[in-house]
Amino acid sequence: QAVALRCRGRVAVGSLLFFVFGEFLLIALAVGLPAWGHLALVAGAINIAAMLLYPFIPESARWLLSQGKQQQATELLQAIAAANGGHMPQQPLVCSKDTNCSKDTATICSYSNSDVPDSSGKPDGSSSDGQARLGLLSLLQNRSLFIRSAVLLVTWYALMQVYAGISLGAGNLPGSLYAAFAMGTAAEMVAVLVALPLVDRVGRHTVISMGLLLGGGACLACANVPGTAVVAVLAAIGKFGCSASMSVIPIYTAELFPTSVRSTAMGICSQAARLGAIAAPFMLMLGSQLHIGSLVFLPYLVFGSMSCLA
Repeated sequence: QAVALRCRGRVAVGSLLFFVFGEFLLIALAVGLPAWGHLALVAGAINIAAMLLYPFIPESARWLLSQGKQQQATELLQAIAAANGGHMPQQPLVCSKDTNCSKDTATICSYSNSDVPDSSGKPDGSSSDGQARLGLLSLLQNRSLFIRSAVLLVTWYALMQVYAGISLGAGNLPGSLYAAFAMGTAAEMVAVLVALPLVDRVGRHTVISMGLLLGGGACLACANVPGTAVVAVLAAIGKFGCSASMSVIPIYTAELFPTSVRSTAMGICSQAARLGAIAAPFMLMLGSQLHIGSLVFLPYLVFGSMSCLA
């Protein structure tokens, strides 16, 4: 929300490169700190240090407008324009729950609320009631938003389950744990670099779908090949696919929902992803307990099936 629409996709995807750098840092720390307790303490300290950035991160101007805080949003955008060496347009910002938007005097938010009905059942824009803040109930009552939410919940769950499963299951792959994890991290970096130019050229939906199919196919192949180095390569390809999808789905999800319910939708999708991450280690343990084929057969069969379903 803090960047122009023409480069929003590339900025959202490119920012995930720092996440990958963090994974490489984790590998270096794990090599230097083999005791898991020491590794956890250092990793936690790095996260706490990141809180020092809080005073330098502004609020979203779009969210301020949705809350009726027109003056704060205007001051924020003026500061951004000044920092960029430009000037903010002269029209007053009017896009709040307290103010009716006027076409000749307002700069309307680019995210449309056309899918959200107001209290009279009419599309937003026909009544000032449509500007009211909406929550989880609106996602359940509106058919269009409900379908979007259901599909995205499955997708977020599957993506995080596959991603966490491949990362946590690196120890079950042939060869060194550090080498297997590093190979997956390298594949993740390549995935972000590939998704970076494609997100605006071929579209969000295409990148996510192709990544899911590639990741799912690689996981299914991983479950059906002998326990050789090929398994580690296929696992890296699987992480490549799901990483490409994961780099795009946050911006895609945000663009599918109007401002009034966007934070709610992103929140429930994030919770679905966390459930997928929670389920991943249990799938890995189930594979080691049931002894159906190799250690990776059952979990990667589930990971691949969920990815292809999504």
